[in-house]
Amino acid sequence: KTIGDILLCCRLQARPDTVLNRRPTDVADVIASAIEESRAAAPAGQRIDSVIEPGLPIVLADRDALKMAVKNLVLNAVKYGHGGPVRVSASGGFEVAIAVEDEGPGIPEEERRRIFEPFFRGRHAQEHEIEGSGIGLNIVKQVVKSHGGRVRVARSERGARFVLQLPAMKA
Repeated sequence: KTIGDILLCCRLQARPDTVLNRRPTDVADVIASAIEESRAAAPAGQRIDSVIEPGLPIVLADRDALKMAVKNLVLNAVKYGHGGPVRVSASGGFEVAIAVEDEGPGIPEEERRRIFEPFFRGRHAQEHEIEGSGIGLNIVKQVVKSHGGRVRVARSERGARFVLQLPAMKA
């Protein structure tokens, strides 16, 4: 899995136009699939909830790549959320925003600017020996960027909150 992920990152950086198969895509469907595929990795009883705004705009996206990006965020929330609920939400207008939140320890301020770097592993991951390669968030960044969007770590009352923003298709 990791080698394939690294290769995808390299291909997306070099030539996203040849890697991605963009089609009009229903984000609610992508989120539902990503959550469904992530449930197997969640401990028994851990909730993964979704709140999708009705009438979400369609985005021009590679469904599989977008699903992988959302799934990476959901799996991180499961992994770092210490068994607490994970919440995935989506809202839209000129762009579609997808947020993934957990109730774990959050991301220290001093690590926020580095977490999208390839192979970066935060202090919490190292101290608690949480498995991972440090490539997942870089994949998220590359996928979102190659779709003309952006990803950021947002302020959260508790835990971590990642927000992907993708341009909506023009009506």
